[in-house]
Amino acid sequence: MEGIWDALLVGFASVAAWVAGETGRAFVSGGLGGVARWFGQDKKTLWSFMVAWFGGSICGVYLTPIVMWIVGYAPDPSVVAAQNTTAAFVFVTGAVGISLLKIITAGVENRAKKWSEGE
Repeated sequence: MEGIWDALLVGFASVAAWVAGETGRAFVSGGLGGVARWFGQDKKTLWSFMVAWFGGSICGVYLTPIVMWIVGYAPDPSVVAAQNTTAAFVFVTGAVGISLLKIITAGVENRAKKWSEGE
């Protein structure tokens, strides 16, 4: 029985360490951005909540560098200010991430269509 509690403690400590890390914070912040967008939807279901959370999380983690590049953000010399600003970018990217992903996908599909036509 003691082995189970040790395994649970190690698992909890591992999850807590991951959430406290940079990627974990970005995952949570992007997910909260997706949830903020979910609150603005007309039809609120558990399924749409889960999609908003995970979609915002994934977009927040992976699309934030693109969004920061698009707006021309250069990191502050102050580490704390840079972390706070990056967290804000992750939240916003999580909120607009699904729409942004649709726009990026449409652009890639349009480019592929032009290449296949021989332009």
